[in-house]
Amino acid sequence: MQKKIILIMLMALSSIFAHAQQISYIKDDGAWYQVYDEKGKKICTLSRQSVGEVIGVAGSTFTSRQGAWIYIWSKEGKKLQTKSAR
Repeated sequence: MQKKIILIMLMALSSIFAHAQQISYIKDDGAWYQVYDEKGKKICTLSRQSVGEVIGVAGSTFTSRQGAWIYIWSKEGKKLQTKSAR
């Protein structure tokens, strides 16, 4: 029983630390964007066609603009929010 509790606690802690990583930079690779964390590890790759133009990075999210729309993305490449750019 104690081993299960310890294992669950370790899994929870590792999950917390994994999500604590922030975006260090986003590499523009022609048709693709590659997102890197503070340790230089690639978090995800997204197509430029779906993201648009990256206009800002803050913490563990980044912002892009495509036409009349602003998108906020997570470091994992999940679209979190969409807003009109007007």
